[in-house]
Amino acid sequence: MSDIYEVVDVVQGSKDWLEWRKTGVTATCSPILLEEPGATKTPYELYLQYAGLIQAEDLSVIKQVDAGKKLEALARSYCEKEIGQIALPFCVRNKKYPYMIASLDGQFDDGSILEIKNLCESKHLSILQLETKSPEFRYYYWQVQHQLLTTGAPQAYLVFWSATDQTKV
Repeated sequence: MSDIYEVVDVVQGSKDWLEWRKTGVTATCSPILLEEPGATKTPYELYLQYAGLIQAEDLSVIKQVDAGKKLEALARSYCEKEIGQIALPFCVRNKKYPYMIASLDGQFDDGSILEIKNLCESKHLSILQLETKSPEFRYYYWQVQHQLLTTGAPQAYLVFWSATDQTKV
């Protein structure tokens, strides 16, 4: 039991989860609101989406999103082995700021959180070459900052997973 967040009983990827995501600001919103390069929409378009004036795009049709869903359990298992702890995925809502919500790819026994990204080959290569200076890292960095604020976790692991290339933690 956490003093900072409450666990929300929804299955990630389900219709209930999609509806729940409309009830708060998710980690996915952070780079958009900060107008980070690579954002898929403007803050105004995000507002229109939350207001129900435009439809959210269907991310399930994107090949890399589908691959990420299918490989997430394998990636989590890899991370558990590397870190030496079990990571359980779940969704949370911050108690003090209830509009702050997050879907976690995992939280380890020590409270650290796990965010897994399965990028296309060119973006993964950018991560391997430029590391924290890559545009991809900068974009996802803000998602993890949101998750840290929402959970109060002591630290996070941002893992760029590849089943065919070097994984970057």
